[in-house]
Formats: sequence, C-alpha cells, structure tokens
Amino acid sequence: MAVDELILGAQELSAGRWESARERFKAALAIEETIEGLDGLGQALWWLGNIASAVELRERAYAGLVRRGDALKAADVALWLSVEYSSLYGNTAAANGWLARAERLVEALPRCAEQGWVIFRRGKRTTDAVAAEHDARAVVAIAREVTDRDLEIAGINLLGRALLGQGRANEGFALLDESMAAALGGEVDDLRVVAETCCSTIVACERTMELVRATQWCQVTDHFARRHGYQPVLAFCRITYATVLIATGRWSQAEPELLAALDTYRKTFPAMCAHAINKLALLRLAQGRLAEADELLKGYADNPATAQAVATLHLGNGALGLAVRVARRRLDVVGDDALLAPPFLFILVEAALAQKDGVAAKEAARRLAALVEPTRCAGLIAPVKLAEGMIAAFEDDDRAAKVLGQALEMFDQLGMPLEGARTRLHLAAFLASRDPDLAVADAQAAKTTFEELGARRMADWASELLRKLGAGGRSGPRIAEPLSRREQEVVELLGLGLSNAEIGARLFISPKTVEHHVGHVLAKLHLKNRAAVAAHVARSGPSASASSSR
Repeated sequence: MAVDELILGAQELSAGRWESARERFKAALAIEETIEGLDGLGQALWWLGNIASAVELRERAYAGLVRRGDALKAADVALWLSVEYSSLYGNTAAANGWLARAERLVEALPRCAEQGWVIFRRGKRTTDAVAAEHDARAVVAIAREVTDRDLEIAGINLLGRALLGQGRANEGFALLDESMAAALGGEVDDLRVVAETCCSTIVACERTMELVRATQWCQVTDHFARRHGYQPVLAFCRITYATVLIATGRWSQAEPELLAALDTYRKTFPAMCAHAINKLALLRLAQGRLAEADELLKGYADNPATAQAVATLHLGNGALGLAVRVARRRLDVVGDDALLAPPFLFILVEAALAQKDGVAAKEAARRLAALVEPTRCAGLIAPVKLAEGMIAAFEDDDRAAKVLGQALEMFDQLGMPLEGARTRLHLAAFLASRDPDLAVADAQAAKTTFEELGARRMADWASELLRKLGAGGRSGPRIAEPLSRREQEVVELLGLGLSNAEIGARLFISPKTVEHHVGHVLAKLHLKNRAAVAAHVARSGPSASASSSR
C-alpha cells in the first residue's frame, strides 16, 4: 500500500538512508501521487544531490499543501525553497519571494516554530550584524516558548555568528561551539539543521583564522558528513580545510582538497562551485600563476563568492582601479561585519599604497582596525599590524620597523609562513637604507620561504630587492654576524636530518620558533635550504658552522 511505503520512506529519510528513502517514495508515488510522496522524494533527492528534481517536486508539494490549507507545512517548504533559490541558484528575487510567502502563511497563526524559522532566515540573510543579533535572540525566545530544540540550536548558532560580526569574539565562539556540540551530539533531529550549523561555524573559524578550531571542527563535521553520505558538507569541509592548509603553508595538500570539492559541486551543487573556485584562484595567485587564476575566474567575475580572488587578481595585474571598485562594491554589501569586511579593507590598503595615496590607505586601515581589534583574534589583528606597518614604511616613519616586527611575530605564532615572509620582505625594504645587512638577512629569509612554498612571483620580488641591496642573485647575504648558541644547536640537528617538530622537541621550543631560527641560519650561512645546511654540516662538521660566519 502507498501509505506503508510513505511511512517506511519517512523512517528512512529520518535515519539518513537517502537511497532507500528515494526508492520507498518512488514506490509510493507509483501507487498513488500524494503530497507526502512528492515532498519525501524531493527531500531524498536533495540529499543525493539531484537539486533540480528536488526543487520541482517540493514546489508541487507546496502547491498541494496550500490547497489543502496546511499553512505550517507549506511555510516549511517555502522556507526551504527560499534557501535553495538563494544559496544554490543565486536567484535573489525568487528567494525573497519564497521567504515572503512563508512569512505570510504563518503571520496570523498562534505562536509556532515556523514563525521562528522565518525570523531565522531573515537573520541569516542580513549583513547587519546588530540586526542579526536582534533576530537571533527572537528566534531563541520563540524556540524556548514552543519547545523546539532544533530551532533553539539554530538560533544560538545565528547569535554566535552575529556577535562575531560585531567583534565580540569570545561570546560568539562560545555560542558557536555550544551549537556545534548540541548539533553533532544528537540533540538536533533535522539533519539539515546539523549541516547548516556545521557550515556556519567552520566558515566563522576560517574567516577569523582560528586555524586550530577550524581544523578540529572540520574533523568532527567530516565524520558526520561521511556517516550520513552528505556530499555538500563533505565538499564544504574540504574547502575550509584547504584554507587552513594554504594558510599554514601546506599548499601541495590543499590543492587536491579544493579540486575534489570543485568536482563534487560540479556534479551535485553547481551554484556552490564559486566557493571552491575562489579559494583555488587565491592559491594560484599566491603561487604567482596569475594567468591560471584568471582562467579559473572566467564567468565568475560578478559572483560575490569570488570577489576576493577577483580583486586580488586585479591587484596582481596592476589594475588598481578595478581592484578598488570590486572591493568597495563588496564592502557596500557586507558593511562593517568583522568577518566579511577585513579582506576587502586590506585590499583597499594595498591598492591605495600602490597608487601612493596615503590618505586613502590610512582610512581603510583605520576602518579595518576599528572592526577587528575588539575581537582580539590574532588572525584578524595581524593583518591590521601589517597594514599599519606598510603605511608607516610608505611615510618613512621609524615606527614601521616596530609595527612590522609585531605583525611578523603574530604571523609566526599563527604558523602562517606566506604572510610572515611577506611581512619580512616589507621590513627588509624599509630597513634597506637604515640597516642594509639586516635588510639583506630579512630579504633572504623571505626569499627562502617563498621558494619553499612555491610563491614564485614573491620570490622574484625578494630577489629584486636583494639585487638592489647588492646581494645579487646569491642564495644568501653577506653577513658577518655569528650564529647564536641556539642557532648552532639548530644547525647540528638539521645536520641529522630532523624536522622542525623533532628539533623543537629536542630543544623544548615550538616548531614555529625552530622555523624562525632556520631562516636566520640559512641567511647567515649563505645557504638556500635545509638540505644545503645538512650537506654543509657533513662537509665541515657542526662546529665549523659557527666559525664560518665569523
């Protein structure tokens, strides 16, 4: 009987067994077309990545629910359609229309969860963090009034994201962590709520460069996604994890993750491809492969998800006016959101300095600092220090060395080698006329990092600065400064072929501190990489390393 198949289909759907649910609902529809059959099959197909068919089926179910007078269920489907048209199809008009229909359906009803979900969707869509906070608190209040745990957890997550957007990081992350624990700990019944909670949280971690937290939640979310066979979440986790890998210098590991995510989205959720393309294009730009980044971004120039890569490409090509226009257009949308605005404000700083417009650079840096300093997130504050140091260097202000040094220390502590090397190169350029020997050391250390990462364009810039400093194309600078005692210890352990982590364990220092010492050793010994240090030790013995720089 159709009723039996519908009951079994609903059970399979609730358990996350999508293929079995699909077959049950198909069987039910073969006997009799019902609203429940259409809606159930639509949900199963969505989880399996057949979005177009899912939307068509659920639209038919919605029409049947309205005719039947079931406002609550019709509103639930309308809210779902609003999300799909917005996030997957990029159709803002249709998304707004469906959200309005849902609101109209429930506005005159007694207090119900669906009213809370309407407010939740409105809060998710706004770029005003204060308005989002107001909506989130209303959602939580309604959820507690009607005793809907799914709605409450969703509201808590929205509230955490809104507080982060206002720079209230401690409060925000506490709520995000709480919502993740509840969602993944079995308190939430609707797997869509679990998935959305996971995506919202790991994006917040990524944008604040909370790299450890991002990695940890990615691992937990990945387990959930694999257990339930949810391909979109798997792909999204890949993108976020790849962002962590890029930031920490593991580029060869990041690329396969991004390509796999892109392949998944092309097969299932094409509208989400832009997110993977943005990250892959940013990686190509960091590698100095501008033509490949340009090719990737073709057809995506006006997509909000790729705005950062597009603006960065314009910067790299010297199209400063275009870079500024793209950044400002995105800022007009995201406003003063502490998670969304910083990358574009930093682009404005870089473009203004390239145009020798110190006033515009200062204004962008001031706005950037005002947004992120209240968060106390090192991953957001370090770029502020870099921007302020770049501006001070542009003005030939002696403060530049101190501020750039602070930025460098923060990037080193965060384990972000590319940003650290960029900062070191800016520092070298500033010191060129003040302390040429130190400038050469910093430029050489930056060049070594760029070469190890594969950032060839930046390595060329470092080489150019070294030539201006009289170091030519040599792999190391002319430095008379001897190795410190700690650096001599590092040399000895490099000679044994130990990794940074192994050296750190031997010397009771962090791997990042070891990396810092290795950079100085390479510069002082005029050597290109750690393998060259090992060969040097093999030829001369560790004790000779100290005397060779005297």
